[in-house]
Amino acid sequence: MMITMCLLTHVFWGVPIDLGPRLVRPMRKAHVSESSEARPRIPAVDLLDEQGNSLNLVHDLLEDYTVVISFVFTRCTTICPPLGATTATVAQQLKDAGLEGVRCLSITVDPGYDTPARLLMWKRRFGDLDNWRLLTGPKRDVNGAIEAMGFLTADKIDHSPMLLIGNYRSGRWRRVDGLSPVPEIMKVIAEMSAGPKPEAVQKSGRNGAPSERMRKAAPRDAGDPPHPYFPDNVLTDHQGRELRFYSDLMKGKTVVIQTFFTSCSSVCPQVLSRFAYLQDRLGSRLGEEVVLLSITVDPEIDTPRHLAEFAKDWKCRDGWHLLSGSPDRVREVLRVLGLKADRKEAHSNVFLMGNARTGLWKKAFGLGQQEELHRILESVIADRGAP
Repeated sequence: MMITMCLLTHVFWGVPIDLGPRLVRPMRKAHVSESSEARPRIPAVDLLDEQGNSLNLVHDLLEDYTVVISFVFTRCTTICPPLGATTATVAQQLKDAGLEGVRCLSITVDPGYDTPARLLMWKRRFGDLDNWRLLTGPKRDVNGAIEAMGFLTADKIDHSPMLLIGNYRSGRWRRVDGLSPVPEIMKVIAEMSAGPKPEAVQKSGRNGAPSERMRKAAPRDAGDPPHPYFPDNVLTDHQGRELRFYSDLMKGKTVVIQTFFTSCSSVCPQVLSRFAYLQDRLGSRLGEEVVLLSITVDPEIDTPRHLAEFAKDWKCRDGWHLLSGSPDRVREVLRVLGLKADRKEAHSNVFLMGNARTGLWKKAFGLGQQEELHRILESVIADRGAP
């Protein structure tokens, strides 16, 4: 019981969490909407950046620039990591293109916790670029600024994944899905700037060469990435099949993702029993419409051959993949999903449920009631996307 309770402290909530379509829509094309031509009444408050510098939001950060603004918080493990990765890629491409009149800003929706030091540590996960500032400050001032931009929510968990792109002097602003393909975001930036035409800023690096950041994020195979966020690393399942994570396992399907390790004797068996229950409830849809992905956090020990024996105990049918592979590739997948743990015993007990056709993602507690987990999964399967 003590071990179980310790592991549960690494889960953020003890009940299923419905992130809803308003939070994670990674698969949809860029959704762009022009906001009112009237300039938002953004307050000229003094905020702190991740270096602890006091900067006036209007006079120092907005007046002389086209800006790309996102809203994040460092304790978030769902939408904020991909937003951070997207923002870092945009900032890198802006820098490569020499566009000094455009900058990226990320404003915390959790100013009571996100000190400059915490923001700096979070930012360094994606790259310490000088044209990307993270901002915090007194809660009243931060919330006032976020409210003026139209993004304030009662609960930080419900914050928007949209980017606000605009030019303060012209008063033109647009909202863009923060998980849109980067070239689509760059097009909007170019349209909102007085700078070069869109095609001049779409290239990934100087002379059209992909930047180092984009090369690292690209799949192992040559060619364009199949998805702007999810990795396409080749992993190996318990049947010895080498499968690309996004292209072979996720694309066009609904997926449920969880982590485990075979030597775990406390929480993992309970979590895996929920997966076995979902397998039974899915029936013939398993493997065709829905796939279950169990990723080991101990790939050095949990080799595909080891997983093959383990799968027999759980009676895994085709469509439930126990995944291992090169430790570096496994850890990269876990990192992008927000499931990487410093110690295997501290791995997450959260299920990620996503509809890769529509981009709807929900998160549920893996030790929750079986019927409730099934209900959440069915709601993800049934999603038809935005009208």
